[in-house]
Amino acid sequence: MNRDMFDSARAFKRAFVQGLASILETFDPQTELGAFILVVANFCHDQDVRGALGSRLDEALARVLSVYDKQLVEPAGNGDSEDMQVLRRIKAVGLDAIAVTRYRSVGPYVVQFNELRSFRPKGVGAAPVTFVDMPVDFTKVKFHFDIERVQIERVGEKEFELEGRKASLFYNKFPFANVHAVLVLDKTKLYRQVLQKDKHEWVCAVARLLGAQASIGLGYNSFGAFASVPQLHWQTFMYPPELPLMNPTRQFNSGTDTAYPLPVAVFKSAAESWDWIAQCHRENTAYNLLYVRNTIYCIARRLQGSYVHADWTSGFAWFECAGAIIVSAPGDFESMTEAAIVAEYKKMAVD
Repeated sequence: MNRDMFDSARAFKRAFVQGLASILETFDPQTELGAFILVVANFCHDQDVRGALGSRLDEALARVLSVYDKQLVEPAGNGDSEDMQVLRRIKAVGLDAIAVTRYRSVGPYVVQFNELRSFRPKGVGAAPVTFVDMPVDFTKVKFHFDIERVQIERVGEKEFELEGRKASLFYNKFPFANVHAVLVLDKTKLYRQVLQKDKHEWVCAVARLLGAQASIGLGYNSFGAFASVPQLHWQTFMYPPELPLMNPTRQFNSGTDTAYPLPVAVFKSAAESWDWIAQCHRENTAYNLLYVRNTIYCIARRLQGSYVHADWTSGFAWFECAGAIIVSAPGDFESMTEAAIVAEYKKMAVD
């Protein structure tokens, strides 16, 4: 991957959008339906992607529907792949009728209505988890499309050097963050989603570099904190806009506002934050992390499945812990209250 894409926020966004356009031009509808779903999800989430792709997505949809026309007229069944389930929803709703991601402020939080993401079948991230360190069946792990070499299944993996180690960058198939990608360390070594000291030190260095050059931050979910993929990875987001957790008025950001509903430990070094992470491992406590330049935000929380979230959320992971709330129904988007959000945070509190 060309390291120039990290030279600035503009360069990263340009590479991100160009890669999606390349997928749309080259994917094979018969064998790469997931590629099309990925582009649609980014099209619905990002106005820059929408502007760049324009009517080409309608043309691609026509190609896809021509391939799956017979299957789509049959009733949905257990034999449907996840991609086919999503395609059925896209056809039923209509591409033009799928709502573009919308945002509104609710107290100090930002609520997001992401309709296309609601089409996603529930996966590993939604299952109850009892341990923050657990075995992984890597035969079931699949990342999506590399941002530069987009068709990884056809062409093969492509890694690049980043702060002295090999890394890969993939699109998030159902994005919710700003310029949302997935960073994977040493992909072929199949590290589990369990942080170790050297990996944490590496990603702290990466966050300092990418934050300074391209305003890119990184989010992390441990097992039990709604990690959606069990292979070691971090999720990118670009700022501005800053996530509510990053607001300088917060007390943990040297401000005076003490009202944040989750306990947040903030560190300025890999060593100090690692001590906190290691304690979570010893105590089997799930956690979410945000890496923003030289700052590491650490949030301990109850294991998923040990409490029940409200129906309007599929679970609170790093993004929600940072104050950005995703809903999948327009009624929930319009009626969401600060009290309802705080009530969900309280459910997560470690005893």
